[in-house]
Amino acid sequence: MKCVEISNRAFYSDAVHWDADWIGTLFSVVNTTQLFQIKSIYDLLEKRQILKFDQEKVRLSESGKYRKHRAEEDVRMIYQAYIKATIDR
Repeated sequence: MKCVEISNRAFYSDAVHWDADWIGTLFSVVNTTQLFQIKSIYDLLEKRQILKFDQEKVRLSESGKYRKHRAEEDVRMIYQAYIKATIDR
């Protein structure tokens, strides 16, 4: 497993309040300082891309390819929706 320096970095979420809460809880339980921020993925999107992102996320969610609320699969789904919203025309 490769270790990655994550201090002073930002990680993006489609549910920033929820994710920041549970990640904060994990760090608190192990008495460790969280050295990164959780930010909204919507901050990376232009207004015209937000609707496309949301629509693609729903489409992917309903496709049956991803199990909801599983961290790895959520990340893959959000990444695919982000790519679709920002690269595809």
